[in-house]
Amino acid sequence: MNKYILKARIRDIFNPIGSETVTLNWIKRFKRLKIVVLPTIDLNYLKLCKLRSLDKSQIEYNIESLAKNGIEIEDKLLDYYLKCELYKCQQEIYKKYIIDEIIFDSAIGYDFVIKSFIDLVEIINPWNPVNPFLQVSLKYSRLYLGVLRFLGTMPISLNFYIRNFIPLSRFLGNITQTIGTLLYANIHNRWAHLIKQNKQKVHLITNSYGTLTKTNLKDVPHSVVFPWLALEINPLKFVSSQKENYAVFYGRPDPIKGINEAIKAFKLARKKGCIDKLYIIGSNLINDVNNNIFSLGWINSKEKIYTILSKASVAIYPSLSDNFSISVLETIGVGTPVVMYHNQSNYEHFSRSNLVKIVKEFDLEGLVNAICETVRNRPELDNYTINLIRTHLDWETVTNNVENAIIQAIERKK
Repeated sequence: MNKYILKARIRDIFNPIGSETVTLNWIKRFKRLKIVVLPTIDLNYLKLCKLRSLDKSQIEYNIESLAKNGIEIEDKLLDYYLKCELYKCQQEIYKKYIIDEIIFDSAIGYDFVIKSFIDLVEIINPWNPVNPFLQVSLKYSRLYLGVLRFLGTMPISLNFYIRNFIPLSRFLGNITQTIGTLLYANIHNRWAHLIKQNKQKVHLITNSYGTLTKTNLKDVPHSVVFPWLALEINPLKFVSSQKENYAVFYGRPDPIKGINEAIKAFKLARKKGCIDKLYIIGSNLINDVNNNIFSLGWINSKEKIYTILSKASVAIYPSLSDNFSISVLETIGVGTPVVMYHNQSNYEHFSRSNLVKIVKEFDLEGLVNAICETVRNRPELDNYTINLIRTHLDWETVTNNVENAIIQAIERKK
């Protein structure tokens, strides 16, 4: 029997991708919490209403699948969503369904496609949080349960960006990217400020103390739940001692994820004779045959990904944007070492692994030296890494821990 009803905003729930597959795996296994989804502007909404690349029937089919797992959708909001009218007056629409409810926001402040429906002036205004769901929830809900998944991936300290403006510009590749990142960090700052202002009705769910530090939200009531995901396939089964002379970049190939820096580091390491090729998993955009850089595109088969990763001599992952990197987890899980930039959240969980080498962010020379040292020394799989992988293989245990944290937070607020 369900103990509590949560009104939930879950981006891309009608066609889960990326981190929201984790949320779906949680909510369909909850035994004491009932989920009622409040549709939100997301990537699927953009595809349905503006790009016209997603058919309504596909969404309706997926809604039926959610219903089979006991997940309800708020009918009137779904009607707005399917008629492409949700973006017009979100605050008025949401308020009715949020007053005195327990709200579950699976990615605080998420709004990256909202700029497609409003004036550009609004999205670049650094003092405007441009997130009506967050504003209305903090004002009218009984309890706001927010998952630190979107907010907290990047550092939000403006001092960090001002102090590192020049190296950040080199890292991102151009001044436009740098200014955009700075403005976005400022918006994240505003979100964090709103949460702190309303902390009497907020409880945060996170998988790392590092994320709380990055967002300066350590004083807001919170639960740290780790692990909070399970892998569908055990990567330890793919461990190979037959390493080949290539590096990999495995992850979303965005500048903030370090794709530009990884390529620069590889070229320098190749000049030193440390490594011969770089394979990029996740993009078809980059191919530089003259420099032995090859894009493998999006690979749907985890078995194929794990096979490629397991034979690599090193993975290069200088990301500035993570809460907890599944890419790193899977890579060390197949026994391949990872060289990465410092990130508080990743450092918390990966720094104790024998297969992970962490250098200071923006230290390209240090990154290259770490690549060469790792290839030369060939670190081996250790017990910490093996145990870390084994804790990420059971969705039932993960879900039970998340559900317990949520219920305890609700009962403390009574």
